[in-house]
Amino acid sequence: DGPREKGKGKGKGRQQDRQMNYTTGRRPEIKAKIEKLMAEDDLPIQLEDFDAHAFRLLSKLLQRDEETGSDKYEQAFQLIADTTHAKGRADVENWRAFVFKLITKVDPEFAAQLKDKDMARKEHKRAAHKEKKEGEDHGDDD
Repeated sequence: DGPREKGKGKGKGRQQDRQMNYTTGRRPEIKAKIEKLMAEDDLPIQLEDFDAHAFRLLSKLLQRDEETGSDKYEQAFQLIADTTHAKGRADVENWRAFVFKLITKVDPEFAAQLKDKDMARKEHKRAAHKEKKEGEDHGDDD
């Protein structure tokens, strides 16, 4: 077995699979809430407008609300409903970014903390991968 060549389209599917599992297990509950909101209020939002980052932030808001008694999770859905009820699909160029931005407005400090944690985790993974790769490269010199 020689070095593995990257084939056409490799990796993208696995990345999308990871994004779909990026929440803390509350995805079905959050998905049901989104679908209920869309049905009741006849909003222009679609389930696809909630990407993995939006699901994760909503999941973390829900988790924190349960721990502290706050209601940021519900506030996020109310803000989405209030802001999008008068919009059409053509009014927003990037619905995923728009929805995520609305969710972050509910608690900007919490969203920033979560983003910082994600960045630190990614940097740690990159450093560990680089260290492992360098170790493997030096091992080939023997």
